[in-house]
Amino acid sequence: YELPRRIVWILMGVLYFYPGFWKLWTSGVDWVACDHFVQMMRYKWYAMGGVGPWYRPDRFPTLMRLGGMVTIAWELLFLPVVFVRPLRMPLAVLGVIFHGFTELLLLISFRALQACYVVFVDWEGLYRRVQAFRGVTVTPVPPETAPVSVRPVLLTGLFLVLINGHQGAVHRYFSWPFSLFPTFEQLNESVVTPSIRMEASGPGGPLPELAQA
Repeated sequence: YELPRRIVWILMGVLYFYPGFWKLWTSGVDWVACDHFVQMMRYKWYAMGGVGPWYRPDRFPTLMRLGGMVTIAWELLFLPVVFVRPLRMPLAVLGVIFHGFTELLLLISFRALQACYVVFVDWEGLYRRVQAFRGVTVTPVPPETAPVSVRPVLLTGLFLVLINGHQGAVHRYFSWPFSLFPTFEQLNESVVTPSIRMEASGPGGPLPELAQA
């Protein structure tokens, strides 16, 4: 299953690369040099009901700028680094942690993407090591006598990589069934978040259901 694993690595790299590319293309170094990351955090807290985390990372703007730099570096470098064998497992661990911090800071869940990191585990090798630790001898499985064609997997993977790469290159997100991941590329330096409050009432008084909708 080595070929499918590598295809998934490439797909994840494509998924990460274009948001980082469009951040720099649209906003340049200002995406990390100004207080955009702090304001984006506050906006997401407001959009999620006005309740942020109990800690206040937005009070440390320098640390948040560093977080913005790490975000872009992660998105742009994931694809080449994933094929450096000594760095692969550290990259996988950092990926799970990276998205954990994204959920903590921005209240955005990437758990579906975090689940993809299982492809970094060599399950067969892990099974052999566990059995060896238990003192159990693992009998190697004889290879298939008939040749197995990898063409269907290769063609499917090539199609997925190309179509996702195209969607990223042409900046097409919120499309279906293939889409660019949200890029969060636009700067938001304003400390004011525009909002509209609507109240509705009828003969019997306020209509909370309509107002809430």
